[in-house]
Amino acid sequence: MTDFAEHRLSKWLLEEARYLGSIPEVLNGFCSALADEGFGIRRATLAMKTLHPQIEVLRYVWMDENIAAEKMDNPFVYHHDTYQFERGSCIETFLSFGCTTTAQLQKSPFWLLFEGRTSVYFKVNDEKTQIQYPLFKELSAIGATTYFATRLNNDEQNLHMMSLVSNNSDGFDKDQIAQLEQLIPILSLCLELKLQELVKTTLLDVYIGHTPGQKVLSGSIKPGDVERVEAAIWYSDLRNFTGLSNETKPHEMVTWLNEYFACLVESIYGCNGEVLKFVGDAMLAIFPVTENVSSQKSCSEALSAAREANRRLADWNEARSNKRLPALKHGIALHYGEVLYGNVGGLKRLDFTVIGATINLAARIEGLSSQLDVSLLASSSFVGYCDDAFEKAGEFEAKGFKKKIECYLPC
Repeated sequence: MTDFAEHRLSKWLLEEARYLGSIPEVLNGFCSALADEGFGIRRATLAMKTLHPQIEVLRYVWMDENIAAEKMDNPFVYHHDTYQFERGSCIETFLSFGCTTTAQLQKSPFWLLFEGRTSVYFKVNDEKTQIQYPLFKELSAIGATTYFATRLNNDEQNLHMMSLVSNNSDGFDKDQIAQLEQLIPILSLCLELKLQELVKTTLLDVYIGHTPGQKVLSGSIKPGDVERVEAAIWYSDLRNFTGLSNETKPHEMVTWLNEYFACLVESIYGCNGEVLKFVGDAMLAIFPVTENVSSQKSCSEALSAAREANRRLADWNEARSNKRLPALKHGIALHYGEVLYGNVGGLKRLDFTVIGATINLAARIEGLSSQLDVSLLASSSFVGYCDDAFEKAGEFEAKGFKKKIECYLPC
């Protein structure tokens, strides 16, 4: 690798790579450039621990065009995607908490970096190292000769590491290792910028939802910055939550409350809904009408999500019954109407949510579902957009509303 090439790569990392859209693009550009300079790069792995409530490690595996895509069979996978490039492919995997305690990681050369080594260098075809590290047998099968791994930073809580695999007959020479060590800090700075952007986006997704998160990132951040949206509304609440809380240890209550919400959240997102708020054991979600989603489709997806949530809840209660734990019951109200969608709050605390009489009425309908002891109750405005069959449950008075509310049960 010439001094000019080293300068070119440094300049690319500082001036161009940071403007690329994603970590896979940066990794692909870096590995492709190294390959052009005679490093013989066949595979690279990037692992980054990060501060995130659901993700412990972000893992990226780049492979040149001659290597088949890696199969991912890991119980800690939170997200998995593949990026295709002209010169190769990159597999992106987000791993949830617990992934760093697995035997699989402890049998990887990366484990030496976790234990404190700054860098490691191995000949892949050495019989002893193949016994110690099963990965080297796989690398040898694709013609790899050398494995080099290094820390990208020294932050133990948010440790970043990278490995490079070469198929050069002599592996990486001393000059190449020295120049890699000069390039790695610059690469690390560029990756840190991309990581911060990614974490910022995913954190907003987790805490306020994908669509609100995108709106905040696009500049919808002023108090009172709202828009009118038509949507199917979901409002649900657990029954006898106070009684159950009084009879359950706090940490156990948090565990089963999370398990309960998982039944609902997965059902809602599986049907293109958006969870906006948790209030104790209650939850608010919407299925917005857009250019591509009609009122009929919005209500149909909300109904499908409610039915799926009730199915999941039934399965979960059966598992609880096998453990001699009490079953949990809830009520889901489905309503349809116009809401104000956006920033509400004070100067020092804002919430991206929906407000309006439509939301208030959805909450009242959920209360009626409790009185009727049913798990799903819909308003007449919601039923009007559904092709599914419903039967009238009756007309009921609701606090704050002058007219009686027509409510329906799905057949």
